[in-house]
Amino acid sequence: MWPWKKARRDIEDARQRASSAEWRAVEAELDNAAAGAQLQAAQQQAEESTELTKSLRKQIVLNGFT
Repeated sequence: MWPWKKARRDIEDARQRASSAEWRAVEAELDNAAAGAQLQAAQQQAEESTELTKSLRKQIVLNGFT
């Protein structure tokens, strides 16, 4: 194989690897953003659940149920 053909092929391979790496980085950022949104939703739900539990416990105490 001629040296310039090998060099061209090596350059093209490097470009393909770089493009693939960039795409994987974008996918990772999207996955991270989705995970952050899920975490935020779970935290919100946990907070609401805690508040509801406190409210129900208060009602139980006020109504004399034990």
